[in-house]
Amino acid sequence: ALAERCRQRLEHSSNSGNRQTVAASFLKVAKEASSPTYASALALGSVLNTEEDQTRAAWLDLFLEKSLQTTFAPASEISTMQLFLQNVTQDEWDNSLASIMGLKLKANPERAFETIKAILDGLKNA
Repeated sequence: ALAERCRQRLEHSSNSGNRQTVAASFLKVAKEASSPTYASALALGSVLNTEEDQTRAAWLDLFLEKSLQTTFAPASEISTMQLFLQNVTQDEWDNSLASIMGLKLKANPERAFETIKAILDGLKNA
């Protein structure tokens, strides 16, 4: 509910410079924070939904790093990032997320299963 209100307010903002400044702030917090703060920052920052490829790539890289590459995020953190998952593009899925998830599941099925299931559930609900 809070994230949806933030999205509505930002969509009504006529100043895209402000949106970029806020997005940069959320990205910085998400990069520097530990669990579960980074998940909230990532989710809220993603509602800014910038179309710039570099910014989208930064958000996706951070998601992958925090949820699959460094450690396996618990399902509760993945569900917090639901807004981010709702904005994953087909290209991001095809070229990055699907292959990384497959490799992680193959390499470490016991530890990766909960995280990957939560990601797929989040994508399914998008």
